[in-house]
Amino acid sequence: MNKFSHKMNFDGTKEVNRECLEQANQIIEDGIDAQKLYLLSSTA
Repeated sequence: MNKFSHKMNFDGTKEVNRECLEQANQIIEDGIDAQKLYLLSSTA
């Protein structure tokens, strides 16, 4: 029963999960860019 309801919930929120993943990837990319800038400025 638990697995079934979990699958139903997953199917219903797949689109939302995709948007969350895109936002998370953007945050990660921004963080990497900020890290590069920090490293460049600290070695200058």
